[in-house]
Amino acid sequence: VNVSTGELLFASAEQKLIFTSRAIIIDDFSLVELYSIDLRNPTFVSRLTTNEAIESNMHLSPDGKYVYYQTYPIVSNAALFNHTQQQLYS
Repeated sequence: VNVSTGELLFASAEQKLIFTSRAIIIDDFSLVELYSIDLRNPTFVSRLTTNEAIESNMHLSPDGKYVYYQTYPIVSNAALFNHTQQQLYS
């Protein structure tokens, strides 16, 4: 994945590292998502979200099985992205 890392979160119950990405090229918002790396097989990176928003403020549920995060809309000059309200997801 050709992105820089934003936030990191360790999910010990699943032995996964969850991270937010930040696009290296500011116009390429398609890679600005949540990803996970299975620490038992670190060569496998899984994309967790495919939306048109920036994810941030990640937190684990008390049982460690769910990631809660907020989204912020991306506004593009090309009008390729929808403007949405800030939301909390799991």
